[in-house]
Amino acid sequence: MVCNRAAQIHGVSTLFCLSLLLFPAVARGDVFVLRSGGQIEAEWLNRTETPRTVYRLRTASGGEMTLAREAVKDVLKQSEVEKRYQELLPRMPNTADGNWKMAEWCRERGLTSLREQHLQAVIALESDHEAAHFGLGHIRIKGEWTTRDEAMRSQGYVRDGGVWRLPQELELVKAQSGAKQAEIDWRAKLRQLRAKLGKKGGDRALDEIRAIRDPAAAPILVGLLDDKNESAVMKLEYLNVLGHIDSGVATAALVQNFLHSEDDRVRDVCLDFLEERKSQQLTDLFVRKLRDDSPRIIRRAAEALGRFQDPETTLPLIESLVTRHKKTITSGGGGLSPAFGSDGSSGLSAGGGTKVLQYDVQHDEVLAALATIHANVNFGFDKLAWKAWYVQSKTPRDVALRRDKD
Repeated sequence: MVCNRAAQIHGVSTLFCLSLLLFPAVARGDVFVLRSGGQIEAEWLNRTETPRTVYRLRTASGGEMTLAREAVKDVLKQSEVEKRYQELLPRMPNTADGNWKMAEWCRERGLTSLREQHLQAVIALESDHEAAHFGLGHIRIKGEWTTRDEAMRSQGYVRDGGVWRLPQELELVKAQSGAKQAEIDWRAKLRQLRAKLGKKGGDRALDEIRAIRDPAAAPILVGLLDDKNESAVMKLEYLNVLGHIDSGVATAALVQNFLHSEDDRVRDVCLDFLEERKSQQLTDLFVRKLRDDSPRIIRRAAEALGRFQDPETTLPLIESLVTRHKKTITSGGGGLSPAFGSDGSSGLSAGGGTKVLQYDVQHDEVLAALATIHANVNFGFDKLAWKAWYVQSKTPRDVALRRDKD
């Protein structure tokens, strides 16, 4: 927006702004709020009168008037700094510099709205007054002054409370806000339903829980799974509900409980649902778990991959048939010496302190997964034999025949 239109940035025309300069306001007094709904700004003449039966006032035009005490609802007294402002205003030069100095005087004393009026007057008189524009929050874009709001709107932003957002971001924020409210609603709803279990209407409440399919309820159900006060029976119910909810939160909960739960029933339920929603993402996750430090996690990951039956997981499974792990134990003695375990593990003993033992683990679940994916193929825990077979199975037949002839 060009400089000579700067006064219009705040909805005040240049002509109106100049009129404020040429005809400065008279000194203001207190504001008398009337019970009838109106208000009068005037000088209070009988302020110290006691008892007060009427209000005697002098208006801006110099005339005097009297108001009945009952007619006045409230009196808003003018502050001392505002009175001082009114005393200085008639002496202010009606120039850009005069208004700038008055704007600075107002800024130092916290008269924000009055400061803004004088800043608007400055740019109405001197359209390229940089300090006044900055004081009003204006910015210069391609040589033209504009408000920050207009600059943001010109770039496609919309205001969301006190924040500027792109329309797409605003839609996402609204969706997240809606989801958050839905979670709050579900938390209250599930609290009510759980309170009815085992009481009158408990069967209907349980049916309502079992019928939940809203993804917004998933985080609340996951929280209930972690609640130590929940019974094992109800946790199985929550897992069954999560198994029917199509959301990342529900899937993650099924994975977590399958890998870490000590309850066979929980793992069975989770794995059944995970098999139903198997995907490349889930397959990749369990392949990564084959490299876990915990033999238990490796076994459970292999069990899942066996259910998925994806031939592309063959090589990672072969690599995980036998895995090496470390175990730290404490013993007496001193010095650094070889240490051997009865299970074939070996390592170094740090004297009378810590022993770090290495040991190999054969995973029956990994072998079972390979057998499920490749029927009638079994080389036991012989990784080399499995790899040789795998390479051979991946070699095109015509290439193999040419090699035989050579």
